[in-house]
Amino acid sequence: QEYQKKMQKEWKELEAKISKLKKKIAAMDAKGKKEAQVRLDALHHQERGFRKQFKELQAAGEDHWQDFKEGLDKPWDDMKKAYDDFAGSLAA
Repeated sequence: QEYQKKMQKEWKELEAKISKLKKKIAAMDAKGKKEAQVRLDALHHQERGFRKQFKELQAAGEDHWQDFKEGLDKPWDDMKKAYDDFAGSLAA
């Protein structure tokens, strides 16, 4: 349960950062918006996959949460890396 709380907190923080990126994208020219939207859509796709796995973790009993935790770490790390890469490309 501690792991779930930690993940929820980090996830909310990441969602807030993504919201800031959306505001940045809104201020871009049409070509920049189009390119950024493709990457944003990919990030949202990763987020949906993570959300599904996270819900499975929540539904898992205490006996099985470790199995789900291990399966959740990689998608989480991938999603954070995709965000970092995307945010870095917008800052450049």
